[in-house]
Amino acid sequence: MPVRSDFRVKNGLIVGSSGVGSITGGIGTFNTSLSTTSLSSVSGNFTGVGGLRVPVGTTAQRPPSTDGFIRLNTSLSQFEGYANSTWTGLGGVIDVNQDTKILPELTPGGNQDTLYFYTGGTERLRITSAGVLSAASDVTLAGDLTVQGNDIKSSGGTAITLSTTDVSIGGDLTVTGNDVKDSGANTVLTFDGSGNVSLPGNLTVTGTHTTLNTSVTSTTTATENNFVITSTDDGASASPDLKLWRNSASPADNDEIGNIFFTGTNSAAAATNYAHILGQITDVTNGTEDGRLTFKTMSAGTLSDRLTINSGSVGIGTTNPNNTLTVAGTLSASGQITGNITGEVTGNAATATALETARNIGGVSFDGTAAIVPTTIVVADTTNTKAYLGMFESATGDLLPKTDANIFYNASTSRLTVDGSLSASGIIYADAFNSVTGGSTIDFNDDIDLAGTLTLSDDIVHSGDTDTKLSFTTDLITLSAAGSSLVRVDGTNNVVGIGTVSTASPSIPTVVEFNNNTTAYKAASATITTGASAALLTIPTATYRSGKVVLQAIAASGGHMDVTELLYIHNGTSVYTTEYGTIHVGDAIGTYTGEIVGSNVEIRVANGVGVTAEFVGSVTMLSV
Repeated sequence: MPVRSDFRVKNGLIVGSSGVGSITGGIGTFNTSLSTTSLSSVSGNFTGVGGLRVPVGTTAQRPPSTDGFIRLNTSLSQFEGYANSTWTGLGGVIDVNQDTKILPELTPGGNQDTLYFYTGGTERLRITSAGVLSAASDVTLAGDLTVQGNDIKSSGGTAITLSTTDVSIGGDLTVTGNDVKDSGANTVLTFDGSGNVSLPGNLTVTGTHTTLNTSVTSTTTATENNFVITSTDDGASASPDLKLWRNSASPADNDEIGNIFFTGTNSAAAATNYAHILGQITDVTNGTEDGRLTFKTMSAGTLSDRLTINSGSVGIGTTNPNNTLTVAGTLSASGQITGNITGEVTGNAATATALETARNIGGVSFDGTAAIVPTTIVVADTTNTKAYLGMFESATGDLLPKTDANIFYNASTSRLTVDGSLSASGIIYADAFNSVTGGSTIDFNDDIDLAGTLTLSDDIVHSGDTDTKLSFTTDLITLSAAGSSLVRVDGTNNVVGIGTVSTASPSIPTVVEFNNNTTAYKAASATITTGASAALLTIPTATYRSGKVVLQAIAASGGHMDVTELLYIHNGTSVYTTEYGTIHVGDAIGTYTGEIVGSNVEIRVANGVGVTAEFVGSVTMLSV
C-alpha cells in the first residue's frame, strides 16, 4: 500500500496475516510516539537507502534499563546497548563499565587517525598516524622489547641507536620516577632528584672503557678493599692494570701526567694531603722520552719531595740525582752496602767486617779484621820526595814519634801554628809559609831563633801598614814608610842614600833626625820666576829653635849662580838671621829672609836676577 503523505496509526499496526511482514519506506523519517516497549514485538527487516535513527542522549538520560535497548551516548561519543543488567559500548574495544577501552577518535568525525588506549578511565598510550607510540606515564615490560631496526627515534630525530652490543643515546634520558627496576621488580638504580644516582647492587661494565667528564667520588665506611680490580685471566703476562693516561694533543716537557693523593683530616677538620705521588714528563721527544716519579710526604706542616726517580737515577732528599743513587743527607744502614761510595762515610763498622780486597799498609796486609802491626817502613830515596809531618792528638805504641802539643794545625784557616820559638839549623825559605793576610807577606807572631840563614824572596812588611816595609833585590836594600823610600843601601854603587829614590835623583824626605831628634836635617828645592818670592824651607817653631841654612841658586839663563849660608834663631814671635860666606857667579840672584808664619819658621827666597831660577836649600836644625 503506497503512502504519499502522513500515515498515522493510532492503536497499533500489524503487518501480515500472522503479524509477520515488512514495511518498505522511501526516503523519509520514521517517527513514533510509542512507548519504549511498543516495538518490542517487531521482527523483520528495515530496508532502503536511508537510515534508522536510534535514541540519542547523555549518560544521565539513559532510559529505564531493559535488555535489548540501543542508543547513542553523547557523553561517551559511542553507541551503547543494554544487556545482562548493564550498558555496554557497541563497536571498538571497551569493558562493561566503559572506563577501559580503545578509541579510534576522541569526538565523532574528529578524524585524528589516532588510537587512544584507556585503562581505569585514564589515557595510557596512543599510536599516531605517523606510527609514533607514546605513553602518558611509566611503561613496564614483562618480557623483552625487540626493535627490528637500529634506532629508537623521538620527534627531534634519533634518540637511541642499538647495535649488537652497545646502546647509544643521542640526547637526554629522563626518568620521571625514582627507580629503575629489573624483571624481578628489584631496584637496580635509584635517583634522589638532586642529580645523584645510587646502585644497590653490583655494576658490571662489559665495554672497553667508560668516559667521564668530571670527578668520581666513592664514599664508604669500609676500612679495606674499597677499590679492587680483579682479573681472572690465566695467562702469565696478563694482570689487572690501573692506567692514568693524560691524552694531550700538545704534550710538553715537565707536563704532569698523574697524581695520587693520600688525604686525611687535620686537627682543624681541614682536608690535608699527607702524601703524594706525582708522575711527570721530562722529555717528550720521540725515541728519547724521559720521565720522573716523585714521592712527597708531609713533615712539620709542609708537603715536600722525599724520593725522586728521574729517568735512570734515584734521589733521596734531592730532586736532581746525578748518580744511580744520590742521597742528600745522612744515609744509615744496618746491613751491607755494596759498590762505590762518594762523599763522607761516618759510623762504626762491625769488628769482623772485612774489606772486599785486602790492602798493604807499610808492607803489612790489612783487610779490616785485625789490628795493624807495622814492620820497618822503607821510604825510597829519590830526588823529588815529599816528606809530610804526621800530627796526632794522642798516640801510643808503634805510632810514635808524634808532634809536640805546641804545634797544631787549624783546618778552618789552613794554618800551622808553632806556640813558641822556631829554631832552624839550615835554611828556612819564606815561600814555605802561608801569609796571614792572604797576600804575599808572611807574619811571625813569635821570636825566630836562626842558627843558619833566613832567605827571603819578597819584602818584609808591617802587618798593619803595607807601606812600611823592608825590601830586598839584587845588591839593594830599601827601607820605606808612608809610601816613600827613606833609606837605600846600594851595593852596586857603594852608596847609602837617606831619602833617595835613586842615587842619581835625590828626593829628600821631610826631616832626618839624629841623636833622639836633638839635631835634624832637612832639604828642599823650588823653581821661582823672576820678581816672585816663596817659602823654600818650613821649620816647626815648637820643635826647633835655631839652624844653619845653605842656599844655592842657579838662573835658567845668563850663567848666573850663587851660594850662601844663613844662620837663624827665633824667640817664638820673631826670627833673627845673619848671612855670610856668599859667592856669586854673574849677577846676584836671590834675597833670603826668615819670618814666623803660623807655627812655623819660613826661610823665604825672592828672585831678582830677571829670569827664572832654581833654588835648593838644606838646613841643619837644633831642637828647642
